[in-house]
Amino acid sequence: MAKKATQNEGRESAKANEASVADTGENRRAIAEVIDLAELAGEADRIVVATVPKGWGEDLTKSLNCGKAIETLKGDHSSVGLSITLGERDEGVSKEEGRRWVLFLREDGDGRGVPALYPVRRKGWFMPYSEEPVKKIEAAIVLPKEWGRPVKGLKMGLRLRKGQFGIGEPIRVEVCIKNDSQGPVTIGQHRYNIYDYFEFTCFEVTTPSGQILRLGKPATLILEDDFAGPRALAAGETYVRTIRVDKWPTRDEALGGSFREKGPGVFGEPGKYTIRCLYTNPRPEIKQVWSGELVSNKVQLEIVAAKKPETGLFPTSWRGGESTTNRLNAFGGYPKL
Repeated sequence: MAKKATQNEGRESAKANEASVADTGENRRAIAEVIDLAELAGEADRIVVATVPKGWGEDLTKSLNCGKAIETLKGDHSSVGLSITLGERDEGVSKEEGRRWVLFLREDGDGRGVPALYPVRRKGWFMPYSEEPVKKIEAAIVLPKEWGRPVKGLKMGLRLRKGQFGIGEPIRVEVCIKNDSQGPVTIGQHRYNIYDYFEFTCFEVTTPSGQILRLGKPATLILEDDFAGPRALAAGETYVRTIRVDKWPTRDEALGGSFREKGPGVFGEPGKYTIRCLYTNPRPEIKQVWSGELVSNKVQLEIVAAKKPETGLFPTSWRGGESTTNRLNAFGGYPKL
């Protein structure tokens, strides 16, 4: 009897171990999914919910027009229809007409009218829409650890995706405006819909030499009716907008009609730079939209001199596990934004 009891205990113990292993495997998969979603949300400039046109994926070398975004989780919610450019090897979304998808996109709007949109990755840049994944995506979007002073229910924070850049490397900052009040607040978005103007937004940059520069894209010449669209924020909601500050001119240059389409601009010298963002809407007469001035926290980045290019077909730096994306970029596999 004792022997039989011992055997039964052994079986139960083995079952428990199997369950534990299975549970551990599920936990690891769940953790991996959370990490990948956080990386995907962090890489994206814009995350939208949209339906796809009939036949999406039949010709992956053309721009695909999806109509207006149904919902925007990150970036500007545009009144202009989405036009997404796919490369030859980009994964295409299902052709099922009318189905909703969450799309993770890279945006290039500097010096353009309507911003150009690209998949943030070749594969895995979209997922089927449902409420549960959307909640996970919203939770995965990283917000600043520090914020500026709250003003009339809102506060603004600035964050960098990384802290060190080479000369000429894209410098993306994420400007976050959070509704800290108990009720809904409507604000003006940063960018106009079809003009590359940021009427309410500018940046103050302190260079390594201590010089303070004001970067901006104020509205100047307008030939068509355009404006910064309204954005309604529920209590606790945050509006996140990615901006490439290395392509912004100083306000004096902008007023003179200059745009930084090439070159590192004010970030052309090695050293440490400090940036803060200012958002000002001086229109109290528009009662539906928040008016006032927000100042963000300060962030610091470092510009380092570019390394000498390595020779040979396979640079030694790749042996350290550099991402496939960077390797493809080296051969022109992705649009260099």
